Amino acid sequence: MKKKYKLLIHLGLPKTATTSLQHNVFLRLHEEGVINYLGVAEIDNKIIHYPINAIIKELPKRRLTNIEANKLRENLVPSLESEKINILSDENFSHSLLCDLDVLYFNLNTLFQFCEITCVISLRSPVDYMFSLYVQMNWKFHYDKRFDNFEKFSAGVMSDPESKKYTEFFYDRYLNLVDRFFNKKIVLLYEDLIHDSEYYFEILSKVTGVEKSKIQKYFLDKRLNEKKIHREGKYSQPPNFKMYLSHRLNWLKLPFFRRSYFLRLVYRNLQKMAKYIPFGDEKLHVYPEHVRENELFELLKVKDVKLFSDKHSLDVNKLILYKYGK
Repeated sequence: MKKKYKLLIHLGLPKTATTSLQHNVFLRLHEEGVINYLGVAEIDNKIIHYPINAIIKELPKRRLTNIEANKLRENLVPSLESEKINILSDENFSHSLLCDLDVLYFNLNTLFQFCEITCVISLRSPVDYMFSLYVQMNWKFHYDKRFDNFEKFSAGVMSDPESKKYTEFFYDRYLNLVDRFFNKKIVLLYEDLIHDSEYYFEILSKVTGVEKSKIQKYFLDKRLNEKKIHREGKYSQPPNFKMYLSHRLNWLKLPFFRRSYFLRLVYRNLQKMAKYIPFGDEKLHVYPEHVRENELFELLKVKDVKLFSDKHSLDVNKLILYKYGK
């Protein structure tokens, strides 16, 4: 039976020009009435568009029961359109550091089982991806002495590579997980934006049904979320007092706090003010030195590049050139 709604789920990864795609392309096409964009768009870390955010926030918590899924689906259906392609994009959909992807993908599949789903995944050379993601997420590790520099963080990955929280760094494992829950997927390579942009935008045109020239023009209007680059590495945003609160006040997780409306209200307002209070300087994160870079590459590389390229419809020569494997 033909399904009524066409849904494109853009899973990320983070640090693959996802913000530019969401804000410049998807949101703009939505505002023009070309597509129905259900995903996130942000400016300065503030969400300006995410019509089904309340529904999506329920998905990473635990596997939905049939009753829970049906209730969420009732709230979801009015947001869908049958005459346009519906697009859902959230880079956290591939973020195993933040959530259990098995649970999330099971729930996404369950929630949208009445839709014709195509997934789009953007990959980036794995060592470069890990480093860039760490710089972006420095707010999470800044006050944790176990992981407060990339050397420590990468050592943690190397010591426990089978951990589910590191799935996003191991592309064989990650794409196999996507295939378990979704029948149709398209894989993009971030490096094509530099080396083969015509092909990159042609693929986006095919999956969205929007002319390539328009997608390319909108995407390139303004690159978003780019970090300052130094010859030795990249700068992260300076930490602020909100980060300090989040990492120091662990008692906020206690039951009495969660039951207190007054304390939660005070804390939320304090957070709103605190994010504008600087609490440190910009930090330069240095690229992994040669030996560690090689060690990481040997750990993270696609194990059989030819098999990987055949299985996921990718160019084997590009995978080698872009340092996904050898």
